[in-house]
Amino acid sequence: AQALGERELAFARELGDQRLVAYSLLLLGFIALAREAYSDAQKLLGDSAAIYREVGQSAALSWALAPLSAAALRLGNAHEAQQHLAEAMQIAVETGSLTFLLPSLVAVAAFLAHQGERERAVEVYSLASSHPWVSNWAWLEDIAGRYVRAVASTLPPNVVQEATARGRALDPWGTSAELLSQLTIPSSP
Repeated sequence: AQALGERELAFARELGDQRLVAYSLLLLGFIALAREAYSDAQKLLGDSAAIYREVGQSAALSWALAPLSAAALRLGNAHEAQQHLAEAMQIAVETGSLTFLLPSLVAVAAFLAHQGERERAVEVYSLASSHPWVSNWAWLEDIAGRYVRAVASTLPPNVVQEATARGRALDPWGTSAELLSQLTIPSSP
């Protein structure tokens, strides 16, 4: 996958197609995250996000920001992760598309787990993973699911079962609006 991604990036640059360059960087960032090369992931995903901003592809930008938050979190920068998540969630909510919302919800679940909000992390991950698109994508498991499960293992089994049931019953859009208000960092006066 790495070799194919690098060839695609070289081809995109040769063509001068900025959208394809951003997409290639995004895929290489996904690979770096899965390999736990967090600094590389942060660079690749940050470059992808910058290009998506330049070319006005805000929906695709959310796809770069959600994993970029995971890289920032793994590098110890929770504040930066929160900023990326808030922006990714805002874009996803504005698009009204689960395709953009679900990866953001997965990233939020990992963020909540990191912040010690164990039950809420289980709820949000259960909400997202109740959709086959998430539950069948192993990469999302690699970057977030295993962290949420590790945190869940510290809870009593009945608490995990109850949080899972609550999560599966949640409305993705109502929950997203609530999470967005929780993630949004007020601007300084």
